[in-house]
Amino acid sequence: CWKTVCNFIAKMTTETFYFGYGSNLNKEDFDQFCQDCGFEGAELQPYSAAWLVDHKLQFHYYSTSRNGGAADIVHGYGMAVPGVLFRVGEAAIEALNAKEG
Repeated sequence: CWKTVCNFIAKMTTETFYFGYGSNLNKEDFDQFCQDCGFEGAELQPYSAAWLVDHKLQFHYYSTSRNGGAADIVHGYGMAVPGVLFRVGEAAIEALNAKEG
């Protein structure tokens, strides 16, 4: 279920949007990942603030690269996760799939 939320990509008209949260809100972090992994042209273009209703953040995974907990989204009735809706192109979708699984 969390992978569905993490990798939420919706087609709206001719544009593709991605709900980003956690480290994907940090432009420098995403840009560095793309540079290190060869994803040229991958860009997250902020569209608007967004909330994922009836979900919550949980830090139940350990990230060796960050030396700490990694944010995940799980169901949380009555709660909401803040994030950003990004416009994305094919290069960004490929980078996000590689980064988030």
